[in-house]
Amino acid sequence: MVIGMAGRICSGKNHVCAFFEKKGFKAIDLDIVAHDVLDLCRDDLVKAYGPSILKGSRIDRPSLAREAFRDERSSRLLDSITHPRILEAAKAVIASNPDKSIILNGALLHRCAMDRLCDYVVLVWAPYCVRLRRSKLRQGLSPSQFRLRNAQQRDVRRSAYRPRQATFVLYNCHGDKAIGWQVDRICARITGDCERKGNV
Repeated sequence: MVIGMAGRICSGKNHVCAFFEKKGFKAIDLDIVAHDVLDLCRDDLVKAYGPSILKGSRIDRPSLAREAFRDERSSRLLDSITHPRILEAAKAVIASNPDKSIILNGALLHRCAMDRLCDYVVLVWAPYCVRLRRSKLRQGLSPSQFRLRNAQQRDVRRSAYRPRQATFVLYNCHGDKAIGWQVDRICARITGDCERKGNV
């Protein structure tokens, strides 16, 4: 069983993931996977963005972020370079945990075809103003930086995923008690589906 967890910047995906981990799911943070593959893509990234993204012989993530997120074209270029590697890495982790229920935690699952690995998708939603405040506190982003990154993720919505997938929307704006209730409801729905299919 593989569940994809998507959501726009600072919607709280990592926080919600922790609730699923308490239910026994193994979470794969695709941001961490992406960091691990950057050096594998170093030559292509330097060709695309220039040597200023290097710190010594390695990719400097803050420098890369400044170049890659300055406009939509630059952001899509980064996706085209890194997403195939991220997809292969995720497949390897899933294959190495055949008896585990997996959460793939990443904002842009559909862009890198990661949603094709998923039986379900959970879309984490939080209001714009809440995410703006979180972006300043957690990442030090200015309002203009947040607006740009948020605009580059405007395709992160329920309709981006295939109709055959059961896509849940989880509202992360009413505290942990509400998150816990929604996670329980989603898990109950998935368990019911599995029982009907004879998978449990």
